Amino acid sequence: MIINTGASIALFGLVLGLGILLFWPRVPWTAISVIGIAAMAIFPIVFYPMSKTLWLGVDLLMTGMDPDARK
Repeated sequence: MIINTGASIALFGLVLGLGILLFWPRVPWTAISVIGIAAMAIFPIVFYPMSKTLWLGVDLLMTGMDPDARK
């Protein structure tokens, strides 16, 4: 869940940053906010299988595999 949340927040920051850079000095704040919030609502659903796999990989690297589980 933490990987999904972190990736969603990073995506929102990316949308916000790109929106500001592309439309400066007349930034459409409402449109950027709506696009960012929509991306934060949809992205975790789409990214869930990948985030779970990444988390299991991190867990395996940190704790190691039980030798009995390999049999």
